[in-house]
Amino acid sequence: MLLHGDEQLRYLQLHGIARQLDIPMLACGNVHMHVASRKPLADLLCAIRLNTPVQQLGTRLAPNAEQHLRPLEALRRLYPEALLEQGVVIAGRCHFSLDELRYEYPEEVVPAGTTPDAWLRELSLAGARKRWPQGVPGKVRAQVEEELGLTFRELIERHAGGVRGGWDNLLAIIPGGSSMPLLPASLCQAFPSQWCT
Repeated sequence: MLLHGDEQLRYLQLHGIARQLDIPMLACGNVHMHVASRKPLADLLCAIRLNTPVQQLGTRLAPNAEQHLRPLEALRRLYPEALLEQGVVIAGRCHFSLDELRYEYPEEVVPAGTTPDAWLRELSLAGARKRWPQGVPGKVRAQVEEELGLTFRELIERHAGGVRGGWDNLLAIIPGGSSMPLLPASLCQAFPSQWCT
């Protein structure tokens, strides 16, 4: 229930569908942020996803900041107990650990018979050849090779301003996005920036 004003009607409609299909209902808050105060960030991410300035999103933005995590007491005020209990039933059926999740590099991105690193190098040099059809200057080729060989620490120091508060504050990184496992900080100092292999 996101407090949009039509919760009662929506609940009755969904309850009717659930009864007709003989399936249980579940409390689900469509969570987009951990706390309500992060709504501006959620709006910005929506704008990025839709490739539209925030000011032009209008009704495509959530009308309020209710899509956040709530304590159990607040959920009990919003949802019938049966809907909350169904969440516990589903959670009880989940038998996996987040440690089991591993990133799998998409096969279609890298041609068969080559590694992600080799493919990245080939694409980089192909781009340079396109930019300099008369021949890639040696300085440019050397720069490409140097950049492809940077450690993670060098990459962050040179191109992203370092780690806020210093490297002692770094606990871990997510090297390729939220679908990849964390890389402990102990490996980040000398870890090659070509982590896609």
